[in-house]
Amino acid sequence: MSNGNAVATIPEMPVEKGLIMPKSFSQMWYLAEVYSKSGMVPKAYTNNAAAIVVAGQFGAQLGMDLLPSLQNIANVNGNPSLWGDAVKALVQQTGTLEIFVEYFTGTYPQDDFTAVCIAKRKDQGLKYDPNLSLDDLRKRGIYVSEFSVADAKKARLWGGTGSDEGKRKSSVWFKYDKRMIKMRARAFTLRDGWPDTLKGLRVAEEMQGIESDGDMTETAPGKFEMPKYDDTPDKIAKFDELSKDYPKSQIEKFITLTAKTIDVPVEDFKVAAANDFEKFSASFEKWNAKNPADPETVEPEIVEPSEKTTVDDDQDEEPKPMSLAQFKKIKASADESFSDEEITKVIEWYAKENGGKTHANGETLIKDWDSILDDYMEATAG
Repeated sequence: MSNGNAVATIPEMPVEKGLIMPKSFSQMWYLAEVYSKSGMVPKAYTNNAAAIVVAGQFGAQLGMDLLPSLQNIANVNGNPSLWGDAVKALVQQTGTLEIFVEYFTGTYPQDDFTAVCIAKRKDQGLKYDPNLSLDDLRKRGIYVSEFSVADAKKARLWGGTGSDEGKRKSSVWFKYDKRMIKMRARAFTLRDGWPDTLKGLRVAEEMQGIESDGDMTETAPGKFEMPKYDDTPDKIAKFDELSKDYPKSQIEKFITLTAKTIDVPVEDFKVAAANDFEKFSASFEKWNAKNPADPETVEPEIVEPSEKTTVDDDQDEEPKPMSLAQFKKIKASADESFSDEEITKVIEWYAKENGGKTHANGETLIKDWDSILDDYMEATAG
């Protein structure tokens, strides 16, 4: 049974230390489809290959592989955001985090209850002194941020977010208010101090509750489909270019037979051959050695009379080049050791000796080939 998509098999992808490493967009898309249906990815990526590809791009800019990207990049209200722990890890990996301090001040849950985050970047600012005030630390070039209950109330985050009581009580700002205050302060500090590392990505805990109807907003699976670009004509043109030095009739015969054997359309087989022409070439040469071309199908190049040949004054007709049929007859009467090029040289010599009339003298060449060859050998011996 014929299958028009038989060539579109599972793409081969290199695996390094257990990690699948896609090398093209089509390979990346296939891998994203696998992950999206695995049941091992966050809800926002389930059956959503497009989101996986985009998250992978964000992660790659931050130096993360695909799977860590899916675990650490959240979709908050349509904005790609990093979880706070991942933000700290990325900054630590740079080797530029010299000081990192987090603590609370004030009385929970009063308005003065505040999360403080202090971070110093190597080779920047003056020495950290824990006895200095936060403002004095800032003046020393140390990154300091605070976020209080009063700030959370002003942003309508404290006590939970959502349009009704149920959503409010299920939101992270209701369940984990201390941690959310802490993550807000951390987000501000690390984004201020390491914009080159975080590339402008926001922190998920910082984004939760902003213009949302709850905490995390999981978008519906994307409706994007893999662009169906038909590159078959380009691939066939590439194949024709790569195979131009092989006998065309043999190439076509080999392709037709092979495509029929493996039950795929000829066009699909040519596309596959263009993708791995080295393998195709080896297979063709092996087949061609066992299945030489029929001499009757070979069309040698016939050299037309040169411009130096002349026509007898008493002849009105222009000299015509020898016909292919005549050439084949001459070749049949010649010794098998003579190549087409050698036979052509004898024909040209004889034409020159006889006024350039190869067509007119074709029958004579066929009839008297042996004696004409002797004359040619004698004339060109010197």
